Amino acid sequence: MSSTTTTIESSPKIVPADSSAAVLTLANVLYEKRDAIAYVTVNRPKVLNALNTLTWKDLRTAFEHARDDDAVRGVILTGAGDKAFVAGADISELAHASAIDAERSSSSGQEVLDLVENLGR
Repeated sequence: MSSTTTTIESSPKIVPADSSAAVLTLANVLYEKRDAIAYVTVNRPKVLNALNTLTWKDLRTAFEHARDDDAVRGVILTGAGDKAFVAGADISELAHASAIDAERSSSSGQEVLDLVENLGR
């Protein structure tokens, strides 16, 4: 059985609101910087903010942006909607993944979590 891997690229765009605020436009994550605080919001409330490949990529982009911005002193991570912060992995995506794809996805997600954990170091 062969597997195919689809590469999904997010296309970040920074929109400066003023000298102390910026917005990063991503598909599944909202990023806004106000003064020294970056606000990162997983924005998939219809699926309880389940984490799919594109969302992981967007989270990586947002946290790399915060890490590389010398003006950012803290990051607040939230989930959109009022039912869940993050429900976990997007099982609709995992249902179609091969074992190799699932392992790659897990490793990639762990790299993003390591980035979040070590952001201030």
